[in-house]
Amino acid sequence: MPRVLFVHVRKPGPEVAMPHLGLASLSAVLQRAGHEAVVFDEVLFPPRATPAVGDIIARVAPDAIGFTAYTATSDRLRERLTAARAASPAPILVGGPHATLFTDDAAGLPGVDYVVRGEAEKAIVDLVQTARRQERPVVVEAGLPEVEGLPWPGYTGFLAKERIETYPLLTSRGCPYRCIFCGVHRVSSYRWRARPPEECVAEVKAAAGLFPRLRRISVSDDCPTARPAHFKAFLRLLAAENLGLPLHVDNMRADLVDAEIMAGLKAAGAEMVCLGVESGNPEVFALATKGETHEDIRHAARLARETGLQLGLCFIIGLPGDNPKRHQDSIRFAQELAPETVFWNLAHPFPGTRMYEWFQEHGADIDPPRPYTSYDTHSLVCAEPTVGTADFTRAQRRRAYFQAVVETDQYTFTPTAPWQLLAGGVRYGLLGPAARSFGRRVARVFRRWRRRG
Repeated sequence: MPRVLFVHVRKPGPEVAMPHLGLASLSAVLQRAGHEAVVFDEVLFPPRATPAVGDIIARVAPDAIGFTAYTATSDRLRERLTAARAASPAPILVGGPHATLFTDDAAGLPGVDYVVRGEAEKAIVDLVQTARRQERPVVVEAGLPEVEGLPWPGYTGFLAKERIETYPLLTSRGCPYRCIFCGVHRVSSYRWRARPPEECVAEVKAAAGLFPRLRRISVSDDCPTARPAHFKAFLRLLAAENLGLPLHVDNMRADLVDAEIMAGLKAAGAEMVCLGVESGNPEVFALATKGETHEDIRHAARLARETGLQLGLCFIIGLPGDNPKRHQDSIRFAQELAPETVFWNLAHPFPGTRMYEWFQEHGADIDPPRPYTSYDTHSLVCAEPTVGTADFTRAQRRRAYFQAVVETDQYTFTPTAPWQLLAGGVRYGLLGPAARSFGRRVARVFRRWRRRG
């Protein structure tokens, strides 16, 4: 039986010790079929003590090597692939979001024999049994697995599994909504597929006994509340276990939460609810085709406050129809709701999304694939935008990001922050807002210091 090595490349910057859930699922499928699966997840190693992929290959001697690819790590992935090809004659498979959304780019990476598109559980066993070196990369359409028939994610083959601190959990896959910016239909489909809540909670309970450093549960469904009754049942069962682990849930829609869900989140260990807002401007919000309203968001924010949960909001700067003037509505909306955390993300058009088509139709300048993440890291300096339009240029998008994080105080207050505030204030003509933000942050530090004293 083939021995398979999976590799997950670390993203730039700090990361929590959360293992790659997709590779854990593939490992479990292979192990059920009698194969051996080893996972080298760089996230589980200290940055300065991460082994070289060539050394891992020499130790494991795999019959096939699989890499998961993200756009943000495509440069690092290229380096690891070059090293892997030099270290082993085994066929190399590349999957993950980047391979699915930027298939041609993934096929051009060094040493790649197969590019796997979509969720790979349905295809992985046959693929590793028949994989061989190819003159040209073969694109494999993986098909859509039924999640109820899948084994629990397997972590026995993860190197450094004892360092796991955050446990990733999927209670469902897919999302039935049609947001203009989202590529979910290409990565995991519009078809929402749920796991039994009892199975999800049993998995978490087992994990709590397996990993001594476990500190948090992270639910990262595409749309966890697509069927609210299902998610409520999961929360009730999780709260009843009283595991003492904080709960984090991604991708919450404001129109699919109610008082019962908020109370359930609180009882299950959640400290914050993060809502996708995208834009505070009515025209831009309508073009995003989220299927909800700003009043839905206000209502959900009120419920979070009443339940004692912190509030987080996610915005996207530069969506179709956005411009510097309309962006001010997003800043005002964020200030109105007064969340503890705001993520100011930049629009990143993925091929196959309606946002990508809109930008093409409107003559936008879209970058080819390059190492990039649109997600805000609470920095005062944003990544170079991947798209620009006549009415919202790249320079204006950079300024919009700086203004947003400054006027909502959403940046890490590091020793270099004062100089970055000064530099950005001069560059963008926003010295006044930058100075006021600095004053607020200093006052906040002083208040904390007095409380501790």
